[in-house]
Amino acid sequence: TIDGAKLMERFLLNEFEGASGYISVDPETHSRRPETAFFQAFQTRGTTQGNETTFLEMEIISHTTYETGSNSTDLTWTDVPGKVWTYSDGSTNFPLPLPDIDFNENHIGARMRGIFYFLAAVTFAFSLFFSGWTFLHRKTRVVSSAQPLFLHMICFGTACMSMSIVTFGIDDSIASQQTCTLACMMSPWFLAIGFIFAFSSLFAKEWRINKIFRNPSLKIMKVTPK
Repeated sequence: TIDGAKLMERFLLNEFEGASGYISVDPETHSRRPETAFFQAFQTRGTTQGNETTFLEMEIISHTTYETGSNSTDLTWTDVPGKVWTYSDGSTNFPLPLPDIDFNENHIGARMRGIFYFLAAVTFAFSLFFSGWTFLHRKTRVVSSAQPLFLHMICFGTACMSMSIVTFGIDDSIASQQTCTLACMMSPWFLAIGFIFAFSSLFAKEWRINKIFRNPSLKIMKVTPK
C-alpha cells in the first residue's frame, strides 16, 4: 500500500520528464528547482503601417536547457539557430557597459567643519563672557546707561545663533539618520530665536532713544524696562 506521505517522499526524490522538460523538486521548499525550469527569451519588434495600425512580431531568441542528473544551479541558455539579438541601435553588437556613476553626497569636510565649530565656540564663549561682564558691572554708569537687560538679551541671541552653526554642521557622515533629522529641525529654531532676541533688543533700544529725542517739551523722562 502507499499513502500520501510515501507518495510525497518518492515525488521529492525523483526527477522526471514533464511537458516542459525534466523536473526536479526541492525537498525543502517542495517547489520545482529553478535550474530545471524552462525559460524563453523573446524579442518583440513593432512595425507601423499608416497612422493607426501597428504590427508586433515576437520571436524566440534563446531558451534554457537542463541536462538530466546535473547538479549545477546555473541556468544554461541556448541560442535558437539563425536568431540573434537586435539592440536599440539596430545592430547585433553587445552594448558597452554603462560607466560607474560618480555619486557626490556633498558631505562637509572635516577641515571645514572644524573651522565652523571653532568660530561657533568663539562666538558662544564671547557671548557668555560679555553677559557675565555686564552682570558684574551692571551698577556702573556706562553699563547702566546701556540698559543691562537688553545687553543680556543680545548676548543670549548671539549664543543661540552660534548653536545653529553646530547643528548645521551635522550630516550623515558623522551621525545617524535620526540625529541628522533632529539637527535639521533644531537649526532654524536656534537661528530664529537668537535673531529675535538680539535684534528685538536693539530695536527696543533704538525705540527708547527715539522716544527721548522726539520729546517736544525736552523734559526729563524716565523710561522703565516695563
